[in-house]
Amino acid sequence: MSFWRSEENAYFLNPAFSETRKKELEELFHWGNTQVSGHIFLATSGTMSSGRVYWVALKKDCFFHSAASVNAHLKVTASDRWLHVLPDFHVGGLSIHARAFLSKSEVIRLASWDPELFVKRASEATLSALVPTQVYDLVIRGHRAPSCLRAILVGGGACSSALYQKALDLGWPLLPTYGMTEACSQVATARLEALGNPELEVLPHLQVRTCNEGTLEIKGTSLLTGIFFWKEGIPVFEDPKKEGWYLSSDRGEVLGSQLAVHGRSGECLKIAGEKIQMQALRSVLQSICLEEGVFHPMELVAMKDDRWGYAIHLWVEPGIPEDQLQKILQEYGGQVLGLERIQQVHVISELPRNALGKLIVSQIEGGIL
Repeated sequence: MSFWRSEENAYFLNPAFSETRKKELEELFHWGNTQVSGHIFLATSGTMSSGRVYWVALKKDCFFHSAASVNAHLKVTASDRWLHVLPDFHVGGLSIHARAFLSKSEVIRLASWDPELFVKRASEATLSALVPTQVYDLVIRGHRAPSCLRAILVGGGACSSALYQKALDLGWPLLPTYGMTEACSQVATARLEALGNPELEVLPHLQVRTCNEGTLEIKGTSLLTGIFFWKEGIPVFEDPKKEGWYLSSDRGEVLGSQLAVHGRSGECLKIAGEKIQMQALRSVLQSICLEEGVFHPMELVAMKDDRWGYAIHLWVEPGIPEDQLQKILQEYGGQVLGLERIQQVHVISELPRNALGKLIVSQIEGGIL
C-alpha cells in the first residue's frame, strides 16, 4: 500500500498503478486539497475496469459511522482479533482498521494472500474479511476453519450457493455482505445469529430503496461527499447524491430490513432478445469446477456478437488438460439454456484482475473488439 497525506486529506493508492496514472492522481490530489478537508480518498473498482481516474471522497467521520454499525452488528469487543488480508487501498481493507480502532480490538495483518498462511494464522483470530476468490482458494484446497473464528465477512462480489455451502461444511463461518466504496464499506450483512442463512439485513445507519426497475438507492450517515475525476483534462468534483440518496449500479429488492441483491445493472443483458444474468452463469461454472475439483483460472465473458447481440465466451489460462476442459464444457452446456452455452473458448496468458481478484472485463473485451 502507498498513500499521500496532507494536513487535510489522505489518498490511498494501489501500488500497481502505472507511473502515468500516479502522476495524474498526484495532480488531482493537490487540486483536491483545495476543495475539501477531513477526507479519505479511495479509488472505486470501476476505476480499474474503465481506466478512468475516479476517486471517491469519504469523510473520516463517515468511516467511523460505518465501523460502529458493523461492530454492533457483529458484537465486536476488545477481545476480538481481526485477521486482515485485504488491501488497505480498498474500502474493505481500510474499514477493518476503523472497526478495530473503535472497538480496541487487535489487527493481525498479512502482507499478501496465501491460503496456507491464512489458515495457520486464523487459529489466532476471531474475525476476518475475504472476497469470494479467497473463499474459493480455501475450499478447493479442503482447508478447515479453526473453531476460534466466529465470523468472516464476505464481500467484493457474491458467493455462489455451492461455494457458500461447501465453505460452511468446512466450518468457515461466512457472513455474506453487500457494500460499496461510496458507503464506506457495508450496506447490508447476514446476521451473526443466523449463521448459514445468507439473507442480508440492512445496517441501521443506512436506508435502501429501489427505483428505475429495481436499481438500488442508498441514504445514510456513511455516504460519500462526492467524486473527483478528470474531464477533458480539467479536474472536476461532483456530488452524485440527489436529496441525500445515492443511486448505485446494482439491482435488488428490499423487504423491510431485508435486502436481496441481484447483481449489477450491466450484468443483465439480452442474447437474441432473451434476458441473461451473467452472475447466474458464473455461479453454474464455479459450482461445476468445485464439484470436479478444478483449480484453474477461467472466466465467462459476454462478448458482442453481430447476430445475437452478445455471445458467451470462456477465457482460460494455459495449462488445463484438454479432457478436463471438455468435461467442464459438457457439464456447463447441460445445465444452461442454449443461448447461455459457451460459443467460443479463448486461451489468455493471464486473466486481468484487480486487487480483489475481480476480472477486469473491459481489458478482455478491448483485446478482441
